[in-house]
Amino acid sequence: MSTKQIFLKAKWASLIAISAPMIMWVFLLGHIPIIYENLNLSETSWGVFLLIFGAMQILSGQIFSRLVTPKYGTKLMICLGILILSISFLGIIFVNRYETFLLIAVFFGLSMGLIMPSANSHLALIEEKTNQVLQPIFWASMSLGAVIGAFLSIYLLNLKFSISNSFPIISIIGIIITILVYYLGLPKDKDYFGKSEKFSLPDKKVIIFGVILFFEFATVGIIMEWSPLWITNNLNAPLFLGALVLIAFHAGEIPSRIFGAYLIKFFGELRIGFHLVIIGCFCLFVSIITMNYIIIAVAAFIFGFATGNTNPIVIRQAIKSTNENIPTTIANLMTLAFSGLMIGPGIVGLTAKYMGMTFNMYILPIIWAMCAIIFLLNFKK
Repeated sequence: MSTKQIFLKAKWASLIAISAPMIMWVFLLGHIPIIYENLNLSETSWGVFLLIFGAMQILSGQIFSRLVTPKYGTKLMICLGILILSISFLGIIFVNRYETFLLIAVFFGLSMGLIMPSANSHLALIEEKTNQVLQPIFWASMSLGAVIGAFLSIYLLNLKFSISNSFPIISIIGIIITILVYYLGLPKDKDYFGKSEKFSLPDKKVIIFGVILFFEFATVGIIMEWSPLWITNNLNAPLFLGALVLIAFHAGEIPSRIFGAYLIKFFGELRIGFHLVIIGCFCLFVSIITMNYIIIAVAAFIFGFATGNTNPIVIRQAIKSTNENIPTTIANLMTLAFSGLMIGPGIVGLTAKYMGMTFNMYILPIIWAMCAIIFLLNFKK
């Protein structure tokens, strides 16, 4: 098999590897109302589950990326993560106590901590060897996985499938994907192997790019979680249009990521990572002044398209700017990013309570514009 074919197969392995956990995670979210009822959960109970899940993801990502991945390679870590996730999915059908449900959160977080940095590192290795721009497709695969997971959840629930019937199906699919990724992934002579690294602070540049991801992950929930409530309560939009801004944002983000490699190749990382983001932030900020939900939805589409490739470009820049190995660099970036995802919703909730949801909507483009300026100041050709 030619080197070109090896890297082509491995690229598909990376994309499948990141789609699979998103399919499973969103499929689980679609069944949360049923699990709520079965276990008599509260919002606080679900919050504890998410907290444990996020903490385990961050912790396992750091430990495995530094100590284990250099010894066994990224492909094996991806496969191990998907396998653990698949088995955990099967275990959900036996959960009848809240404490057991929290144990599932531990294994879910462990598996995600294995998969996310390893799949991203796997793809970054292919980028390095082939000079292709692949990070945007990685993030597009996450969005695609989420859509597939939502569709499967709706479809099987509509067919009246119970958790004891549907979750084993998803578990089996996960095991099949594990085998597929192992077959398609990089062979040992092309995968990353090296010395285990001690725990230490990342390079200054990696911290800076990680902080960008932290703020972006922390604030994106303003659109994801709060915009439906905002446009119905504050802008008097009809209830059936509650998700309008959210849908518009994703409608812009997905094509931006799918065609991200071409956009970056044609316009360059600086124009996409700074100029386009500033344009998107300006459009969103001005649209909020109008307090017209149709105009805001159009601006959200532009904002989604403009910012869709921010994460992959930031990761590419961080890798260029450090002498740390790729798995460690990506693990550090993902740690900061997912820390923002954990901390952000709480802060956003407090500001919404005391400052109002409109304040949060104004803050969103301002913070992203500031992140774009930080990106500009640290850009490396």
